[in-house]
Amino acid sequence: CHESFSHRDTEEKLFSLLRASVAIFFHGKEDIFFSFVLFVSFVVPFFSEPFATPSLAGVTIESKGPCSPAIVVRPSASARNAPMKDSVVFYGASVTSRSKSQAREIVDRAIHVCGLLRNYGFQCQADVVLDDKLHSHSSASISNIPQRFLKLSTQEQVQKLHDFRVSPTQELHKEIACYYWGLDSLRNAHFCLWDLTYPSTGAGFELATALTLGKKCFCFSQGTRISSTVSGYPLNSLTLAHYGDEFESKLSAFIQGCRETSTD
Repeated sequence: CHESFSHRDTEEKLFSLLRASVAIFFHGKEDIFFSFVLFVSFVVPFFSEPFATPSLAGVTIESKGPCSPAIVVRPSASARNAPMKDSVVFYGASVTSRSKSQAREIVDRAIHVCGLLRNYGFQCQADVVLDDKLHSHSSASISNIPQRFLKLSTQEQVQKLHDFRVSPTQELHKEIACYYWGLDSLRNAHFCLWDLTYPSTGAGFELATALTLGKKCFCFSQGTRISSTVSGYPLNSLTLAHYGDEFESKLSAFIQGCRETSTD
């Protein structure tokens, strides 16, 4: 008594039922009442329940048939596995001009921290940080910028800013797109993390932006001292930690605090 079917299948079955009911109606007057009951038992639930069309990605339509005539909309497997907006976390670190060994350290820490976050049900936005080739080449350029942010970086903007920047036109176009990409990621993040082991003007800019947006931020370093400007930030929306023995417990406490804040 359970069958999954698409929108087209639903229409075909409905019209098949209508044709069958009409045939029964004309076959004999004694079957009029039966055909009417049969038709209503299927059609009324069909129109009384919210209907999902194929344009609604990530759902399937289920019918429980005559045993329980109702239409139920359920997430598809891909939709169930997709991260909720509130589960996405921003992860930042120093990106360029690092030695190969430093780049490997940054990537290894990112893999570890993102793994911890996944255990708590969060997904890291750390694609750029995980690119070790980008870290170890000072002239490297980010090549995986989403198209929608490249479109936001217009030729008019590039021309207006060109005299105030040092990058060639094509590179400036990407840099503007990166700014929009980073800002969008910060706005949509549940909270934000940075690996500040190595100094980074970009990471500092991102951190200041996130704090201005009211985001909870968690920064850490391994074997180096975090800047006094960051350490002296006077609000508890910023948490600092050493990447060491007590790191995981401090991260856990930070996540718990973010969850409690979001439910207030």
